Amino acid sequence: MLHERGEAQSPDRQCSKRRRGEGISPEGVKIPGIHNGACSNCLMARASPGPGPGPGPEMTTASPARRPVSTRSYSAERRSISAAISPSVPKEDLIAVWNLIAGVMATQPHGCLVEDDASEPPPPPPGKRIEDVARLVARSADEWGHIVKEDDSGRAKTPAERVRVARQAGRIRETALQMADCARDWGEKLERKRSFSQLGK
Repeated sequence: MLHERGEAQSPDRQCSKRRRGEGISPEGVKIPGIHNGACSNCLMARASPGPGPGPGPEMTTASPARRPVSTRSYSAERRSISAAISPSVPKEDLIAVWNLIAGVMATQPHGCLVEDDASEPPPPPPGKRIEDVARLVARSADEWGHIVKEDDSGRAKTPAERVRVARQAGRIRETALQMADCARDWGEKLERKRSFSQLGK
C-alpha cells in the first residue's frame, strides 16, 4: 500500500515475502524515511485485516497459511475518529487505513514525523501524529494508484487487475484523507476543552 518511488531491491536483497512471490511490487521497493528498512511489500501486507472479506486479497497475493494481522487499538482516539468518518466509507477500507497507520507508527520513530529544530520538542497535539500518518498513507495510496495504472510491463498485474487495484487505491486515499481531517478536528476539540478547563481553575 505504501508504494512510493524508492530504491528497488535486487533479488538477493528482497524480503522473504517477495522471494515467495507475494506482494504487488516485483522489486520490493524500499521507501525513504521508513524505519528498519521495510519494503513496500511488507508495509502493504499490513493493510489486510486478516482472513475473510476485505482489501487484502485484492491488494496482495496472500499465502494460504498466513497468520492474521493484529490491529493496534487506539482506544479513545480510534473510537472518536472512526465515529466521525462518513458512514458511506466501507468498513474494510477503514480497517485497512487503520492497519496501515498502525504499521507506519510501529516502524517510525516517535518524533520523526514532527518537524522541530528544538532538542526536546514538545509533545504533539492530540491526534496530530495520526493526522500526519494518515496524510502519508493518502499520498502513498495516490502514488501507488498511479504506478499500478502506468505499469504496462505486465509484470505485476493483468489490465483488469490493475484497474481494480487502482480504484481501491483511490478509495484508500479518500478514506485516509477523511481520517486525517477527523483526527485534526478531534485534536482541536480536545485542546479547546483542555483550555476551557484550565481557565476555570
